[in-house]
Amino acid sequence: MIPKLSRGLLALIVALGFYVFVRGVKEREAREGKSESVDFQADIAQNPTGTLARPFPSPQVSQLPLRPNGQSAWQSFQEKFGSGLQGDFMADGTLVTVRGMPGKTEFAKNSFDLRNPQSVIARAKEIVTAASGLLDVRQSSPLGEPTVQGDQYSAHLMFPQTSEGLPLAPKGAISIDLGSKGELLGLYSDYIRDLQVTNQHRIGQDEAASLAQGSAASQTSSSRPEGGREILWVSGSAGKRAYEFFIDGKQIIVDAETGAILAQKDKRRF
Repeated sequence: MIPKLSRGLLALIVALGFYVFVRGVKEREAREGKSESVDFQADIAQNPTGTLARPFPSPQVSQLPLRPNGQSAWQSFQEKFGSGLQGDFMADGTLVTVRGMPGKTEFAKNSFDLRNPQSVIARAKEIVTAASGLLDVRQSSPLGEPTVQGDQYSAHLMFPQTSEGLPLAPKGAISIDLGSKGELLGLYSDYIRDLQVTNQHRIGQDEAASLAQGSAASQTSSSRPEGGREILWVSGSAGKRAYEFFIDGKQIIVDAETGAILAQKDKRRF
């Protein structure tokens, strides 16, 4: 039998050994965490545009514009449309979102009338024009006339981006939400800069309609294609000249050079 003193001494040695082991693990984890932080900063230094070498869980946005003169431009925008406006900016300083705060946005100062589409459009154009520098809207790819939806409480407008006179889809637009007094409730942009058009216009609308009719989306329908407007169908920063048709509520995009079906989507609402 081990004497009581020896057993007590043994327990003390075991406890001390366990403490040393745990402390060593924590110190190693701390060193590894510090090393990870250094690597992360190195990624940022090697990618000053904000695109990290390793995956990042969320878009690179900030609460303040980083572009030269961006902060003064944003402050001017807030002074005109509301000190409570909150903006999100990409790493290069481009404005992508504006959120209005109730009671902290400016009402339209002219005779704004939510029931008058022209009054609503004029107010939205005033806002977009004031923000055009922050949004980085370019003369080579201007915004087209907006579509307007609304009721007695608010209005939603979408300004389509254009290039070579054609509207972009499915992205490339700036949307504005207005309150009943013309106050800015929200602005959302997926405007595409440095757009590259990658195909030529070789087939006509009738041929494109026949190709849409023969697409998989229309196999169960005897309806003729409707629409046929010319658009630039965008993926990333590349756009293709295309035709947009609808058959029984299904959107069909036909490549204007090859006749290939670029996209098919059911646009019906149930």
